[in-house]
Amino acid sequence: MWLRVGRLPWLLGLAVVACRVGYEELPLDSSGAALPGVAGSGASTATAGTGASDQAGAALDQATSGSPSLGGEAASGGEAAGIGGSAPQGGSGSPQGGGGATSSGGTTGGNAGQSTGGSAGSSCAGAVMLAANAAPTTAPPVSCAYPGALVCDDFEGGQKPYWTVTVNAPAQASLETCLVHGGSNALLAAPSATNNVQVQEQLSPTIGVGSLFMRTFAYLPSSSSLPAWTVLDEVWDSPTSWTNKISLDLQADATITLNNWAMAGQQKTSLGAPAALLPRDRWTCIELEIVVDKTNGATRLYLDDVQVITSVGNIRTRGTKAFSTVSLGAAIAGGSPQVYYDDFVVATQRIGCN
Repeated sequence: MWLRVGRLPWLLGLAVVACRVGYEELPLDSSGAALPGVAGSGASTATAGTGASDQAGAALDQATSGSPSLGGEAASGGEAAGIGGSAPQGGSGSPQGGGGATSSGGTTGGNAGQSTGGSAGSSCAGAVMLAANAAPTTAPPVSCAYPGALVCDDFEGGQKPYWTVTVNAPAQASLETCLVHGGSNALLAAPSATNNVQVQEQLSPTIGVGSLFMRTFAYLPSSSSLPAWTVLDEVWDSPTSWTNKISLDLQADATITLNNWAMAGQQKTSLGAPAALLPRDRWTCIELEIVVDKTNGATRLYLDDVQVITSVGNIRTRGTKAFSTVSLGAAIAGGSPQVYYDDFVVATQRIGCN
């Protein structure tokens, strides 16, 4: 017989190659089962960890917990790939964009213009750190849709030259992109110990009589530890040497007190209520109303358009000077809380949450 045993492997290999010609090998999943081919299907899928909004693995300057990693975005017309995305660490939820359905594992979607989630002290990769500015310029004329508006700030477009920014390391003030109420940016105030964070703006004209309303949306992460008190926002009669102010303070139990410092000797009166609780892990609309008067004034606080605090009787709400300055941020009694702010408006008429 002329066929040698030594040539048998070579002939068998040639037969295998011939059999493979003319078909495409199907990919296998982890169990060894063949997956369907995708060539020419036209389906649009997203890859976890890609896209403009991907902030995977972003580290925070003042991280107090794990840094968040976000999954990929759903491409138009397809499904969000939940493979490879990781849920935010140290917080709740994942940032949401517009138009899709929210699911776990790194997918995006949800309410248009809103984001939820993130961890206290975290920072997106594209965050813009604010620098201290003690000599601001005059603010340009206000151009927003709210009647009687004096200030309208959505924190878009970077740090404004007319802001007075107070921030000292290791405290952090930044414009964040991964946790916003509307638009592309929100203000993060992350004070530390006795290092406060505040952003002031001047009112023009000043308000010495009549009504003054100040509204912001605030987000308190569940991982943010609160000290005895944290100032959320304030109205002052002077940017430097105030004799009268009205402030909203966040207490250690996350309730808000309305503080009136119009009394003689800078003594304050505080109003509070169990209903004035700032929820965690969601955006809350906070609006302060002041009837400005030396004898017949009043104050009220609204959360999500519901009145939760009101002063009783006629009270003194201003001193010798008119209100001239407003501020957002976090002046604190120690600790390192973090609060996000967005869509800040000051007006002489009721603003509301829409």
